[in-house]
Amino acid sequence: MLQTDGNVFLVVEPDPTVARDLEESLRALDPGATVRLAVAGAQAREALGQLDRLTAAFLRLPHEELRSAEIPAAVEARGGRVVVLDVRPAGTVEGRGPGWVYTGRPFGEGAVSRALGQLGLLGP
Repeated sequence: MLQTDGNVFLVVEPDPTVARDLEESLRALDPGATVRLAVAGAQAREALGQLDRLTAAFLRLPHEELRSAEIPAAVEARGGRVVVLDVRPAGTVEGRGPGWVYTGRPFGEGAVSRALGQLGLLGP
């Protein structure tokens, strides 16, 4: 298990350029954070298996994986919050994740900052 003292974030994003941008945004907002990257659900499950705790996971997954809630449940079991990297499509994940935060493109520092603010992770 990865043990860290600061915030731990997981980014699941299939586009490596977007994933690196998200990682850079998280590091700019929280320089001491640990950021793990995954490109798909299988890699996300592997990363989650190596983490004993998590602050938040930024997830861009196919809707069926979000509906199954396997990965979000693993995030929440480690104390993490779920940020869905997609605008909330009507009816696709109804009844899931009452505390989930949804954000759409562009996924730059502004979007990351707003999501962290909604999670109560950024001060005023």
